[in-house]
Amino acid sequence: MNLARKLGISPLEAELALSRLVRLKILELDTNGKYRRLQNDVRVESSEKNDALRSFHGQMLQKAIESLESQSPQEKYVGSETISIDVSQLPMIKQRIDDFLDEMTELLEGGKELTETYHMGIQFFRLTKVAKS
Repeated sequence: MNLARKLGISPLEAELALSRLVRLKILELDTNGKYRRLQNDVRVESSEKNDALRSFHGQMLQKAIESLESQSPQEKYVGSETISIDVSQLPMIKQRIDDFLDEMTELLEGGKELTETYHMGIQFFRLTKVAKS
């Protein structure tokens, strides 16, 4: 399966993923045997701990680590900032990140030849330890 090879996963993993996306009505198989996206913007969020979401993000972080060795600087962007913040700004920060992701998705989906698949992940997390009372 070409998809499995391009993504570096097993054919079974690719088949199961495609079946799941069809079942969730994110993709459909058209009459020509090609998959077609039914939903433009698919965002999965959870205010609770979610094992499936945690697993997905872990897999994407692992792929980001692998890209440090396997991809040239011209093929990727890796950047970061470490800053102190006022935690009351967290809701505004999360909203700005969501807005940025929406804007980038709209921009990138407007490309003429969508030949490669990239993952854009933004992590914003506390580095300091919480003092125990």
